Amino acid sequence: QHVCSILEDNQTNLWVGTDNGGLCRIQDGAVRKIDTAGLGGTIIYAMESDPRTIWFCLQDGRFFLWKNGALELHPQVFSTQLVYRAFHMSVFGRGNVIWYLQGGHVEKFVGDKLEQEFGTAPWTNLAVTAACEDDAGNLVVGTKGSGVYWADTIGGWQHLTTDDGLSDKYVLSLCFDREGNLWVGVDHGGLVRLR
Repeated sequence: QHVCSILEDNQTNLWVGTDNGGLCRIQDGAVRKIDTAGLGGTIIYAMESDPRTIWFCLQDGRFFLWKNGALELHPQVFSTQLVYRAFHMSVFGRGNVIWYLQGGHVEKFVGDKLEQEFGTAPWTNLAVTAACEDDAGNLVVGTKGSGVYWADTIGGWQHLTTDDGLSDKYVLSLCFDREGNLWVGVDHGGLVRLR
């Protein structure tokens, strides 16, 4: 099994999705496997939409959710925004920030105004497999085969690979914890914490 999505919810539970539809919640150090009723597929994304609702997306585009302590396998309605987030075409940050990762370019909007154009994405034609924002509001992007790209405030990028502590360059998931550590799920090498 590979860890393909990681989310820390507002109650500090850690939700872990895998490549075979496995889902676990880690609460106070105890791991609880959530029965997904044979849903199968790779869980590529997790998002908390409110304090009682966690959305999950499978690689084939199906969604399911955890709401009020129960799993709903076939929700009838979901936001289009969820699709953009799940497939990393847009990343929603703090303060009304939206990062657009489309057409090989990176743009940062605040509301409907372009704040910064980052130009051509440094990961070129590689697929984006995970993306999030750090505590300072900088974009962090995981790729399929080239590690992690971490934006700075002036439009530059730090490229993190196996030379910087990753155990593999095929990134499956990214998550910051409340202490500011970046957790990176990689294809061959498990879960890596970068400080």
